[in-house]
Amino acid sequence: MITHTTANAILNAFFGRSNQITLASTCYIGLSTTTPTAAGENFTEPAEASGYSKVLIGNYNQSSTLLMEAASLGSISNTNSIIFFPEATATWGTITHFGIFTTKNSTTPIMWGALSTSITVPSGYIPIFRAGALTVSLQ
Repeated sequence: MITHTTANAILNAFFGRSNQITLASTCYIGLSTTTPTAAGENFTEPAEASGYSKVLIGNYNQSSTLLMEAASLGSISNTNSIIFFPEATATWGTITHFGIFTTKNSTTPIMWGALSTSITVPSGYIPIFRAGALTVSLQ
């Protein structure tokens, strides 16, 4: 789901209410134990003290960081790349959602989605998105 802020920026640019959309050159993925709202609120990440951090999945200026294939037919996916999160040093709880962020320190995602299956992350576990398991669409 695209947050209201992101949707408004796209629509205003498309319909001439703005002359540009400000896009970030970096893209991070984060995990949430709660269901975010359309405003991007209620995104609850595990504690950094438990080994958690967002993961860089793309930087326009560094091709080696591009974990998502080029978009096609309104979707983008990690077709050939595995996305690894850091190893949990303490329990992260039950992860139910992911979010896409423009910076590592952002607290509000620009878009988010539900995992097809929730995962409980105990200490010592390394959450991953297997190749082809993450698809983001604008439909």
